[in-house]
Amino acid sequence: NGAMQLEPGDMLVFYTDGIIEAMNAKGEEYTFDRLLACLNRHWASSGQVIEECLKQIYKFTKSSPQNDDITLVVFQWNKAQSRS
Repeated sequence: NGAMQLEPGDMLVFYTDGIIEAMNAKGEEYTFDRLLACLNRHWASSGQVIEECLKQIYKFTKSSPQNDDITLVVFQWNKAQSRS
């Protein structure tokens, strides 16, 4: 068990290996480095991360069939609700 403190604006990103192993027509994988670069470019909001990174993945793979799921889940902490 563990705990972490999230600050407003922090994001948690979950992805399946189908993203980093997604292949283009040349047999090249998308890779963690490409995913990380996309996350760093589009970190302003969780919606932007999902929209832009999925666009980049589909642009990279074009219409190449994939053998695994491509799943990206992003949570962004906005602020704690006060308890009454």
